[in-house]
Amino acid sequence: MSSSTSSSELEQRRKTLVAILFFLSSFAGMVCLGEMLPRGARNEFYLWQRSVWLDSSWRLTKNGGQLEVLPRDNPFIENARQADVLLLGNSMIMHAFRTDQVQRLEQQTGARVFQLGFGFKEGYEFALKLIRDHDLRPKMVVVHVGDFFEPGLSEVALEAIAEGRVPEGTLARWRRAIAILEDRGTRKLKAVVQPWLPRWSKVLPVDRESWQIHRSTANGTWRETGFDAVGWSRPMAPEWKPEEPYPLSPTEQAAVHEFGEEMDRRGAVVVLTLVPHSGVIRARAQSVAEALEAPLVAPRLSGLSTLDGYHLDRESAVRFVTAFLEEFTALDEFRDLREALVSAERPITNRLPS
Repeated sequence: MSSSTSSSELEQRRKTLVAILFFLSSFAGMVCLGEMLPRGARNEFYLWQRSVWLDSSWRLTKNGGQLEVLPRDNPFIENARQADVLLLGNSMIMHAFRTDQVQRLEQQTGARVFQLGFGFKEGYEFALKLIRDHDLRPKMVVVHVGDFFEPGLSEVALEAIAEGRVPEGTLARWRRAIAILEDRGTRKLKAVVQPWLPRWSKVLPVDRESWQIHRSTANGTWRETGFDAVGWSRPMAPEWKPEEPYPLSPTEQAAVHEFGEEMDRRGAVVVLTLVPHSGVIRARAQSVAEALEAPLVAPRLSGLSTLDGYHLDRESAVRFVTAFLEEFTALDEFRDLREALVSAERPITNRLPS
């Protein structure tokens, strides 16, 4: 009797040990797999349960869109060409005017609105290149001042311009093909693995500060797999308020002059805005508005939150756009835009992806 009991206990201990070893080996394997996966893919795994399925009008971009917009056969450019209003600026305006907020702007203005902002603190030079190269002629441009009129191109923009000069079918096409394959591969892996690993984020080492951006070819807006999905929110630091008016540097004055003249030649009305962010310099925006003789729509809001200390989170973006629309729709420039659209007798089509 005692020998059978002893045998039973040994068997139970053996099973327990096997279970523990299986768990530890599985855990170690998953951690190793996570370390071998590219950073962006690890982040995608973490954010699966919060992500949405995107249709073919969205394109994966790893840089804010500069590399994807230059090919002339791109539907992105064709839709930008059809827009009545272009939104210009850096990632601040991209986070403020997201897809749902662009839809609000379209509904209130009756205009086709297109997001032509970019990441990496991209300024006026890249925007002007696109406008000139593709002969974009909007009725109005809404510009987030920020650092927009500082000269220079980002490294990503320089790369995009360089690739744009490569004959069709070589490097530029390979880059686009690789991006598409990476996107499709990640989605396929998600469909296969997700049901088996519902707590993936608890096991894999995830870089929560990394993100991937999909950009809409229909209206130019971003949809990020990153900060928003994680649910981070940080209070915004106060504005920087110089005691004296902010004098524009000679290079800024030249940039403002060049941009204003180009918009005049194209018959585009300029409206300036200032998306709130930490350390924003309101006095500089006012100086740019005076130089361009353009209205500045820059509502003052308190208690805003950001994703990372700079970019508005979703709730604060809604608050900002609400205040923006209240001031924007009171402008003479807005009434002129409405009259121009009415006189054209052109029905407005909702082109926004779901």
